[in-house]
Amino acid sequence: MRKRLTTRLMNRAPLLVEDAPIPPHKRNKAPIILVHGFAGFARDNTPHGLMPYWGGLKVNITETLKIEGYDIYEASIGSMSSNYDRAVELYYFIKGGRVDYGAYHSKKFGHHRFGKTYDGIFPDWQPGQKVHLIGHSMGGQTIRLLEHMLRFGQPEEIEYAKSHQVKISPLFQGGKDDMINTITTIGTPHNGTFVADRIGKSNLIKSFFYRLIENEGRSTFKVDWGFGQWDLRQQKSESYLAYIKRVRSNQLWNTTDNGFYDLTIQGAKALNQQLSINPNIRYKSYSTVATHKSLFTNLQIVNVGMFAPFYLTGIIGTFSGTKEWWENDGLVPAISAEAPFTEPKLYHEQYKIERGVWHVVPRMYGWDHMDQIGGNMTNLLHTPYELIDFYRTLVKELVLFEQ
Repeated sequence: MRKRLTTRLMNRAPLLVEDAPIPPHKRNKAPIILVHGFAGFARDNTPHGLMPYWGGLKVNITETLKIEGYDIYEASIGSMSSNYDRAVELYYFIKGGRVDYGAYHSKKFGHHRFGKTYDGIFPDWQPGQKVHLIGHSMGGQTIRLLEHMLRFGQPEEIEYAKSHQVKISPLFQGGKDDMINTITTIGTPHNGTFVADRIGKSNLIKSFFYRLIENEGRSTFKVDWGFGQWDLRQQKSESYLAYIKRVRSNQLWNTTDNGFYDLTIQGAKALNQQLSINPNIRYKSYSTVATHKSLFTNLQIVNVGMFAPFYLTGIIGTFSGTKEWWENDGLVPAISAEAPFTEPKLYHEQYKIERGVWHVVPRMYGWDHMDQIGGNMTNLLHTPYELIDFYRTLVKELVLFEQ
């Protein structure tokens, strides 16, 4: 077994537990949906050169759990777009149909109202027919916003539709409670992250990602970054120079309708003020820490073995804000990942968790933000088996909540 694992890692192929027994029936009644975070992609939409999001090169989390009998999916939604746009896309990914971002929202921010069409993984999704949602990083924020839309709709869209006599998406009408069984978040910046404030908002970083998306938007590339509503895609009849001229005049990064803003302290605060906990849903959160206390001061030091690109962001996190914010996973402060400050939470381990309150799992030390999804190949302390066991235990618990 050890030899086979080593061979797989050397060949850059994620581990798949192919010899796992296939159950005679599905283990879960409600579909389990994994929602990626900022700059993430579903496995079938991953840009060339990037590791798959859920499991990296360590283990194919989704396929392994499918083999073990779980009805589980990777949501394919916008990579760097706003939580609003991503939440709408998540709805249509599950339900199916052409994405409708809303007449009011699209006019306010200046992008197209309609997006791509999804087949839908659960066309019968309706009150009484529930799903489990697991979000990593920004994915947790996206899930919470979708839940809010299902329950309360979007008053601005309702008013705009009435006054302008236009059709409105069923999502924005509200009244759709009892469609989500559980919400689980892993490393989610519920209260924002100082890294987004200090680096993410900088013109240099935004320019880097914008140029990356601009390049990948060429007609010869097939990766979908999820910015179709902003016309960041070269048309078949459009020359490269005309395409560059058009996209460089785009106002995307000059609005708050993007992920860079949503991850800031201010953006997260605005979202939390809008949302509320659902008394009928079970919530659970996981936070990890990849820093440790200095021997000589009260400051935190980043761990050796942290995902290399996060060394700088981890250091920034160790002295940003008050002391309570210093422990972080390289990107997200642990205190921010535990639960929104505006919602009730319990700090204790309990197998059968209650509804209407965040159950905060004790902080997991020695795991960085990429360890949570298997993306840190340099940290050999966390094996493929440890990673899949984490997700296997997680989904086993979700099934218990269906009884």
